Amino acid sequence: MNYNRLLSLFISSHSCIFIVVITLIVLIHPAAANPAFPLKIGTSQRYLVDQENIPFLINGDTPWSLITGLTNQDLDIYLEDRRTKGFNAVLVNLIEHEFNGPVNQEGELPFVKKGDFSTPNEAYFKHADWVINKAFEKGIVVFLTPAYIGYGCGSQGWCEEMIANGPEKMREYGRWIGKRYHSFPNIVWVAGGDFDAHKLSGAYEAMNAMVEGIKETDLVHPFTSHCDRGSSAMDCYNSVWLDINNTYSDCNNTARRSLNDYNRSPIKPFFYIEGIYEGEGASEVCVRSQAYWSILSGSTGHFYGNNPIWFFKSGWKNALNAPGGSSLTYLYNLFLSRSWYLLVPDQTHQVLTAGYMNIGSVDYASAALTSDNHTFIVYLPSRRKITVNLSRLSGVSSRAWWFNPRNGNAQLIGEFTNNTSVDYTPPSSGDWVLVVDDASLHLSTPGVISSSHLLPPNIFRIDVNPIP
Repeated sequence: MNYNRLLSLFISSHSCIFIVVITLIVLIHPAAANPAFPLKIGTSQRYLVDQENIPFLINGDTPWSLITGLTNQDLDIYLEDRRTKGFNAVLVNLIEHEFNGPVNQEGELPFVKKGDFSTPNEAYFKHADWVINKAFEKGIVVFLTPAYIGYGCGSQGWCEEMIANGPEKMREYGRWIGKRYHSFPNIVWVAGGDFDAHKLSGAYEAMNAMVEGIKETDLVHPFTSHCDRGSSAMDCYNSVWLDINNTYSDCNNTARRSLNDYNRSPIKPFFYIEGIYEGEGASEVCVRSQAYWSILSGSTGHFYGNNPIWFFKSGWKNALNAPGGSSLTYLYNLFLSRSWYLLVPDQTHQVLTAGYMNIGSVDYASAALTSDNHTFIVYLPSRRKITVNLSRLSGVSSRAWWFNPRNGNAQLIGEFTNNTSVDYTPPSSGDWVLVVDDASLHLSTPGVISSSHLLPPNIFRIDVNPIP
């Protein structure tokens, strides 16, 4: 019996029922398939989307030495761990210099002639291809630095060699890299590397020539850049090739610097590229604060860092379960359970009217309201009373929740009429997230991904195989 034929006849004769059933499936079980790479800029210019215009919230890790630092077996262990924890992006050096490089685990150097960018080693880049493809299999986008400059133009990066090679060799290297990787779907290019190349004669000319070479042969993937701490990408490289801005800050200044990037003109999507790393001075609260401050300030996501993971020093496998990094799974689930791509920062405290503290403080409460006024979210690094003006939310009443960013649990506070201001105090010490929704929408428990608000307006996506 041809069951497919029978099913097709049923569908054609019961099309309305089928559409309703599929719609319910989509509403109850949002698309779990990998993003449709490559990423691109959304129409609002505020966030990244995939090729089906699904908003992409970066929940990233920074394994800079991924291509050189791991055996094939350990690479799979790392990527699978990150995938299961909700990390969907990695920040990586295509060619490592000082840290766990330049030779890879197979004994290959990136160039046949040491430091000569005109002599790429096919065996080395074949392994790099494999790493990037493995990330693709896991649904992970690779933010790829083609030649990391390095702090102070020193030994950490390729700055001296880039200057010595000169613009023409660097342009040709860029062309070669762009041609090689233009068909790889899961790439975002990252120029620079912990240094403003304008600060040293010859460095910017070499880097810019490489970028222009990539752009000649790769018209697919967007570009961002990595500047020095305290400077955003647009501060250093506000060039025609810069598609995506980013914030590079720390545990104290992230909220302020993120809002500065949100308010820039022209508008560019931005993300948090780097802060203080867990294992290098960042507490659990600092790790979470950097991420929450960035997203609630209008970014399209963040990157987390951990020592020893970033260069795969001894002990990196144990560090995969570091408490700060592990808690970012709950952050990702929380924002995906609400319309994160509609969040507008509450910069002038029209909704969060008291208890927010100074923006330069480690205790600053960052807050944002969705543009449809359906959801208001506040991140509190420490416990205290805050006041929320509920009249700014849609509907007659609101439903409020406390979300615990340390374990992902949420507890209902209650329902409140929207014609007044309400004081809220977290149930215990530690950092907390307040989530307030229009009660009439009956949105899911914060952190539970199960409703259509995951998808932007006018998007209907079904990830099922077509019937033959």
